[in-house]
Amino acid sequence: DDFSNAWYQPHCYRPAVHHPGTGKSSEFCFVGTGYESRVEFFEKVDFTGINTRLAGNWQGLDDDSPLRPFLIQNAEECLDNATTADLYRGTEVSANLYRREANDPSLEQGWAIGPREVELAACGTFFLRDPRPESDEVLGMLPAFTEPGEFTDLLRYWLPLPDQREQLAGKAREAIADRTFTAAATRLLA
Repeated sequence: DDFSNAWYQPHCYRPAVHHPGTGKSSEFCFVGTGYESRVEFFEKVDFTGINTRLAGNWQGLDDDSPLRPFLIQNAEECLDNATTADLYRGTEVSANLYRREANDPSLEQGWAIGPREVELAACGTFFLRDPRPESDEVLGMLPAFTEPGEFTDLLRYWLPLPDQREQLAGKAREAIADRTFTAAATRLLA
């Protein structure tokens, strides 16, 4: 395939919605769809003693799942971007966990940063990353995980370190500062 005429447009954020804030109401919060791969992953994480919130569409979650007590709204609800950004700003630690469901197994591993990573960084939220090449390049200052045990260890390590988390979250915010929709439109028109 010849991609010489292709142009990569990274995911963007809206500064009026995605910006830092104050006041924490949870220690860990994840917003996203409860795909089977995410449910399987998070059910293996030890959230014991951690004020945890899950939000988004989790309708596939079994009634007896250990994750069910963490749902903060009806499992079938989706959240708008403003509410999602409020939840990002209101947590000590969040995460980006890519789904593994794809139409073809070769499509399970992506390259690009997804929209949630950009929005989390724009909100000044410290988060643990599911690694991808672009994320490693742009947001490599934030810790990456590969399996639930490592995730648990990283979550417990970083929770009692607010100053260090804030410093790294600030660097992540700086790294995506130019990824606004206005900047993207300017680049496209140029």
